[in-house]
Amino acid sequence: GSGGAGGGSDRKQQRGGYKISHLEEIFASNTFISSVHSIAKDQAGCRMLQHKLDEGNAEVVAAIFGEVLKHCAELMMDPFGNYLCQKLMDKCSMQQLQLILDKICGELVKISLNMHG
Repeated sequence: GSGGAGGGSDRKQQRGGYKISHLEEIFASNTFISSVHSIAKDQAGCRMLQHKLDEGNAEVVAAIFGEVLKHCAELMMDPFGNYLCQKLMDKCSMQQLQLILDKICGELVKISLNMHG
């Protein structure tokens, strides 16, 4: 019996992360909107947010956009949040893109020097 570690996929990835069951619950009840900022920094949560954008419900996309906008510079430098920002920028209008640019212009250098930015 080798008694190995079984895949080794859970490399201490728990930065106060969300349980999948909890994520599924708040996504099902649409209460995730108020927590977009912290969910975006969670690996599974970020994936679920991107999936929500793919579903393309305009209200949901707008709500996620509004939440991301408040923290966009920070999320752009987050190992997971940056994926959500990229996806959002692919999907949003020119007006929304302008809002993001206005918001981050002061932080652009910091973001561009960041490994995730």
